[in-house]
Amino acid sequence: MRIEEVAGANMRTARNRRAWSQANLGEHLAPYLGEPWARVQAISAAETGKRAFTAAELVTIGHVLGVSVADLLAPPSGVTTVTAGELSIDLDQFKRDAWLSALMAGQQRFRDLSKAQRALDASARGIAGQMLADPEMAAYVLDGLQAERRAHEDDEPLPPDVDPANPSGLRSDLDRSLLQFLELVEAEYRNLKENER
Repeated sequence: MRIEEVAGANMRTARNRRAWSQANLGEHLAPYLGEPWARVQAISAAETGKRAFTAAELVTIGHVLGVSVADLLAPPSGVTTVTAGELSIDLDQFKRDAWLSALMAGQQRFRDLSKAQRALDASARGIAGQMLADPEMAAYVLDGLQAERRAHEDDEPLPPDVDPANPSGLRSDLDRSLLQFLELVEAEYRNLKENER
């Protein structure tokens, strides 16, 4: 199977998942890729593997459809070989290479997360230190933490800007993140108070 056919088939699948027509997809792509992409013929040619994709096109198509470039280039099950120009890629080797790449990317993400966690810990320690020096600030932060806990425990109605059909939207994710950070600050503050005695 040619890589253009793979990308086109995955593009069509992602478009269908969104229940978009080819014209709808063209409308979404044209602002980024230009007017030629607004034509149904261009979308049809892409989806049937009759045109090559540039890197910019793959990234944009993936972004618009909410899938990754890797998703667009993933061969369907049952395909054992993919051709890219004159290159023929055995999928067993391709999967081993992809697995190694994913492992390396995972290691980098772990390092990035570890770095972010250290920064959060340092921020929490800094705030806890300020709380120790300023009892009024400590009371304010701890009261805020208690209010956040009550809001989550009481299962209060969702704020008006949260879609009830999607309560785990950005707002509630931010609420959970704030609660977790305040709990981290509280733990640091309690540790500092213990060590002060």
